Amino acid sequence: MNLEKSLKKYNREIYNDVMVDGKVLIKGARECSSRLDTIHNAAPENAAILDVGCHLGHFAIQLAYKERGRVVVGMEGNYQRARIAGEIAKANKLENVIILNNLFSDKTALRWGKSCEAFNTILLLNVLHHCKKDQIINIIEGAKLLAPQIIIETPHINEASACGTKEHREMIDAIEIGGYIKEKLAETETHTLEKNGDNEALKRPMYLFYNDNWSKQITRPHYCHNTPSKHNHKIDFLKGRFVHRNKTWDTGVNLGTMVALNMVYPTKDTLLESIEKTLNEHEEPLYDVNLWNMIYTPAGIKLIDFKDRLEEKSNKDTALIKLAKQHDSLKKEGAKPLQVQNFKNWVKHVIVGILGKYRA
Repeated sequence: MNLEKSLKKYNREIYNDVMVDGKVLIKGARECSSRLDTIHNAAPENAAILDVGCHLGHFAIQLAYKERGRVVVGMEGNYQRARIAGEIAKANKLENVIILNNLFSDKTALRWGKSCEAFNTILLLNVLHHCKKDQIINIIEGAKLLAPQIIIETPHINEASACGTKEHREMIDAIEIGGYIKEKLAETETHTLEKNGDNEALKRPMYLFYNDNWSKQITRPHYCHNTPSKHNHKIDFLKGRFVHRNKTWDTGVNLGTMVALNMVYPTKDTLLESIEKTLNEHEEPLYDVNLWNMIYTPAGIKLIDFKDRLEEKSNKDTALIKLAKQHDSLKKEGAKPLQVQNFKNWVKHVIVGILGKYRA
């Protein structure tokens, strides 16, 4: 299905702008330009960024579009929105964007946070008020373990038509993260058209949390690893770069983790083509070729730990066959937690199709 047909079939509110090649195709309910500029200026240029609850991917895609030295991961729990986000990324011809169809649940956040993985920046833009209050603390803790910089946007505390209670909104607005400095980046008008006592539109605050002395202990080599206490290493954040075992990391994300968290963009075929290109750059034999030993970078896929002769040996052809099967296996497991959620979303879309409207 092409992008135009997908957007016509999407019978829900377009929350943020849909843009292709720098032009707005569909104007979203929220003002986006100033918010995007604020985030773009706050986030590092050569950075790995995670956009949680990315909706149709506006910020993930535009942050990658504006700076090709970034790798930006958009994470969206709704399958239809995630698929459309992937189509928008494809229309923009972006190779430094990944779209995941998954939820940044407290369980996922904490497991991911304890692995040998990190992002420069995590975006939590108008998502926390959709979570249960007892989940928010663990989600923040997981984000804290994954990134030295966190950006949170949340409804105004008096925005009664937003999801959650006023107590809920006050809790999010008052969040402090241990070890992080908090500053207000911006305030932008809400789309709910609510006003204060002076008849002025309510504005949603956006906060930046940052920790220039960030570091963490890891117990899991990567998200896919089933032994949570196999490792006890440290990752440091020094002068804007991640350092592990005295080695500075390239900007990128673990490919195995991306597949295990149900990656929908790039597609399997596109991914295997990129992997084949990378394998052709190395001499055989190759050792320990697995998706979790590959880093997805702005310049393409990079192999890690592929010279250990004590590990499984393979040539390029057998490696590609193995990786294709591994992709399907990891993706199947990653999609399981979403089966009930996606069924609920399907029911919602059927109701929307009948009523012709959706109430958030």
